[in-house]
Amino acid sequence: MPKRLTALLHRLLAAALAATAIGSGQAATLYRWIDAQGVTHWSDRPVEGSVAVELGAPSSINPPVPAGRASPQSASTTHPVIYSTIEIVQPTDGASLFDSGGSVECIAQLTPTLAPGHTIWFQLDGQRVDAHGATTLSLNAPRGTHELKVIVLNAEGQQQASSSAITFFVKQASRLTPPVGPLLKMPR
Repeated sequence: MPKRLTALLHRLLAAALAATAIGSGQAATLYRWIDAQGVTHWSDRPVEGSVAVELGAPSSINPPVPAGRASPQSASTTHPVIYSTIEIVQPTDGASLFDSGGSVECIAQLTPTLAPGHTIWFQLDGQRVDAHGATTLSLNAPRGTHELKVIVLNAEGQQQASSSAITFFVKQASRLTPPVGPLLKMPR
């Protein structure tokens, strides 16, 4: 089914459920959740991961804006996006990276995907680096211990969500700490 038609059906369903609640003269509870593709769903029954939305008797109904359709300017007027998952999947916490040349590939995971108007930043050792909407970024991390986390900022530049910080270690061979191991050949 085309995305445009699916979005229209979601709006009609939400409007019909709200109209039924208003017509009965009672407040109603709808349940909203966002799937892995960033599509917003509504139901009159709770679903795992859904958020309850209480409906009173409003004088008008504003249907929800499907994910990906809001402009960055209108993102600040919509309901805040709740990221159910925001984590760093690479490097892993406690990882030791050998001979990386000072460059570390960092990968974050967000569920749902980044909302319109939101920006993702990697924070390495307290310094923020704009990822320009990407969840993968190569960062300059010289030899030593490093702390990394991911931050999502909303359209106003306020922190919307952040991951837990992880620690990783970059190790480079040197004359003082030469590489060791059974597969290395000894110099002649």
